[in-house]
Amino acid sequence: MPISDERYNRQIIMSNWGGEIQQKLSGSEVVVVGCGALGTGTISYLARAGVGKISVIDRDYVELSNLHRTSLFLESDVGEPKATTVRKRINQINADVTVEALTRDLDPFNAGRILRGHDLILDCTDNLLTRYLINDCSVKFGIPWIYAAVIETQGMTMNIIPEDGPCFRCLFPERPPAGTLPTCDTAGVINTIPPVISSIQVTEAIKYLAEKDFEVGHLSTFDIWAGDLTGVDIEKNEDCQSCGEREFEFLEAEVCQTTTSMCGRDAVQINPHMKGEMDLEKLAENLRDLENLEVSDALLRFEVDNYKIILFKDGRAIVEGTEDEKLARSIYSRYIGN
Repeated sequence: MPISDERYNRQIIMSNWGGEIQQKLSGSEVVVVGCGALGTGTISYLARAGVGKISVIDRDYVELSNLHRTSLFLESDVGEPKATTVRKRINQINADVTVEALTRDLDPFNAGRILRGHDLILDCTDNLLTRYLINDCSVKFGIPWIYAAVIETQGMTMNIIPEDGPCFRCLFPERPPAGTLPTCDTAGVINTIPPVISSIQVTEAIKYLAEKDFEVGHLSTFDIWAGDLTGVDIEKNEDCQSCGEREFEFLEAEVCQTTTSMCGRDAVQINPHMKGEMDLEKLAENLRDLENLEVSDALLRFEVDNYKIILFKDGRAIVEGTEDEKLARSIYSRYIGN
């Protein structure tokens, strides 16, 4: 792809940049998983910097509640698929950048095919299950990735090249049970933290693609409300199930989550096939502001956006008010978790 000196002039003239780095970015192919608050910022910065090809994957559609923290969506985009909307917007920002839009779930059946062949994976997801899947692909196929997350006023990032340092499972060895961690839909997020974390993530991506100063194994956390930036070095675990034992539990899973439309009921059942039982009382505390919330020993009920959700201790949920399996999975992920 030809390099526009005028478009990228303010980068090229930097003392540590020059045309050589710009050419490397132009020839790079990255994949961004998630087109929400983090993803839209990250994709925008990548495209404006001149990364040659960006593949974006997201299963969801634009909602009005997304607009307070996403940088590429407009009111007129509400109801449209996030991935294709991002592609349309990036084409208007930098037509030299190729954007591939994938409106689908990243799952064990397609993850290897989608992620392989890219120089770098950028994690902009909102759930741990997908991150464990990305990590398995990273280790198995030798693809570096950058973990990023935001919640409330905090965000964090970590560069991962498994052969050179710790992987994600060295940091989080076991997947927490669904419902035990807060999400942006239950805990909220200030709209100023996603662009900060996206900026850090893209800066690290540029370092990697330019082959300059990319360090692995350091977890950075920033609280924008407190103005507090902290970091901790993570050690590689030689007994790690993924990068140590090379057992790819999430990539090789026969079933991660199944959805079934319930004939005649205008409802979808979601089964995460989890081990053990959920702590319904704890989840109820996280969801205490939602409508018509009821909890018992056996199940948890609540309502959101005219949908009724019935959650059982084994993690199964029935989402009433829709036969759209994709929508039901989105509701499950947002309010219950992985």
